[in-house]
Amino acid sequence: MRRGILIVLLATGAVFGFTLGFGRIYAWQHYGGWGHGRHGAWEDRAADVCVRAAERVLNERQTPAPKAPTP
Repeated sequence: MRRGILIVLLATGAVFGFTLGFGRIYAWQHYGGWGHGRHGAWEDRAADVCVRAAERVLNERQTPAPKAPTP
């Protein structure tokens, strides 16, 4: 009896695991990666913030440094 229940549980887990695995492969191929719909906006926002910060630093470096006051 125990052995039969164990076999059913293991078989169910294997089928469930393979189903999830193939579903994730399908999502990767058709939707461009993990969590594209859930986290894509946050990643885009972080990338925008980084690009703006880099542009600001480059623009600041291109302007001449202020001259020190002469005594």
